[in-house]
Amino acid sequence: MTERKKGWLSRNLKEIRETLFENSPEDSSFQKKQKAIGWYMFLILMTCGALAMLVAVSFVH
Repeated sequence: MTERKKGWLSRNLKEIRETLFENSPEDSSFQKKQKAIGWYMFLILMTCGALAMLVAVSFVH
């Protein structure tokens, strides 16, 4: 138990990345780059979605 406990967000992000964009040793360098780009695109889309929700809620209020 010497490892520091990670936060809720970092644990869930790690689990999502391992589930959707699993890195395997058999992947070529091109596949690894594709998975990395896909992961960052996923994060950008989720961030934009969260910001859109905040803007929508602020107009409703």
